[in-house]
Amino acid sequence: MALVSVLLFTFTFFTSAGSENADTKDVINNLYSRLIENYRKEVIPKNNDSSPMEVEYQIALRQLLDIDIKKEKLTTLIWQRMFWTDEFLTWNPEEHGNISSVRFFPNDIFVPDIIISNSAGDFEPIKEVTVLKIIVKSDGKVSWYQPLVKTTSCRMFVKFFPYDVQTCYFNISSWTHPVNEIKINSSEVDIQNFLPHNQWILNTITVDMSNETNSNAQNFTKISIKIQLKRQPHFYEMNLVIPTALVSGLVFLGFLLPSDSGEKVGFGITVFLSLCVNLLIISDFLPASSTDFPVIGKYYLVCIFMVAFSLVITMVVLTFHHHGSVKPIPDIVAFIVFDYLGPCIGFSSRKGVRRAKISNPINWSPIADPIKSFDSTNDANIKDMLHSLKNIESMCASFMESRQIELQRNKVMKDWQYLARILDTFSAMLFFVINVGLCTYFVIGIRYFDKSLY
Repeated sequence: MALVSVLLFTFTFFTSAGSENADTKDVINNLYSRLIENYRKEVIPKNNDSSPMEVEYQIALRQLLDIDIKKEKLTTLIWQRMFWTDEFLTWNPEEHGNISSVRFFPNDIFVPDIIISNSAGDFEPIKEVTVLKIIVKSDGKVSWYQPLVKTTSCRMFVKFFPYDVQTCYFNISSWTHPVNEIKINSSEVDIQNFLPHNQWILNTITVDMSNETNSNAQNFTKISIKIQLKRQPHFYEMNLVIPTALVSGLVFLGFLLPSDSGEKVGFGITVFLSLCVNLLIISDFLPASSTDFPVIGKYYLVCIFMVAFSLVITMVVLTFHHHGSVKPIPDIVAFIVFDYLGPCIGFSSRKGVRRAKISNPINWSPIADPIKSFDSTNDANIKDMLHSLKNIESMCASFMESRQIELQRNKVMKDWQYLARILDTFSAMLFFVINVGLCTYFVIGIRYFDKSLY
């Protein structure tokens, strides 16, 4: 008997549970049928046409997926939330099995046509989003939550790259309904669950509401969400800024190389080509814009011109150093370089010391012509000896003349080489100061000083 009682109880329990489930399913089906009957999703669901339907629009920013500087696009992951009241979807829960909420697909009921108007992607809804149901409560309160990957156009200002701050906007409005039909309200953007980006910092995000008029003189509610992003420059500092500053700083070292080493011009050309390669690398990160050329690009160009000018100076210095002419240094050049420029950079002053000039050779004046003194002699040996002495005297005079010319020429060459050394040292100091000034003005100044100066 106990076994029979247990079997009867089990049968009765499952039969009653199945009956309750069937009743609940019938109640829900009846409720859906009642709500959808004579429902027109093309009509704004409000009974009073004199007042607009209010829609609460919210965005939760979750992640920055991509900031494309060249294409000027911002791709983000957002959660879009919309809340409104559908006055045609109301019921009494007590009359429908205490059901307080139901769910509809977006294609089954009225949905405000609110879009991000500056979207740079496809305007068609994402397939996954269209299957996300809308929650409708018994009092007509409607809630719709959508995760979206949005690509929006964003004007990129790269003047201060890589220390730039970009400002992008989400322009939100109704596509067809003016403000007298749909009024959009918005609150602050939710960033509580925002995932930080490895290159950009979210500075500020603000919401601004306004009305704009279209060509048909209709007013539309416009919501502008302003997102300000600041770039983290560490990657570019390590790979672009610091290497460029070091390479351009090598220019002054080229002037310290000895002129006889034969490597001065080759060293300068290597530095020049290195800067050209760096300029090609940085161009890959920037949009093709002629109106907003970055300051760091100007810094690269100035460095390239500086290196090119240093090559010209190096060639002039080498020409002076290997000066093969006996022409002395012009007076005005010697006066400026030897008497003023040299002492200013640590070279000994040569005031009062005349430059070497090629003068006339030594005037060899024999005391008397020995041949004429012995014209009356008839001794052939004596005459031969006197002719030999005459030849020796001529040879000595010629040797002394060539020796004097050689000494004076060497003195002139040493003056030219000394001039080259002074110009080399002065150029090294000058380009060192220029390079430090450029780094301070273009690189350090952009990051730490007032950007309006640029």
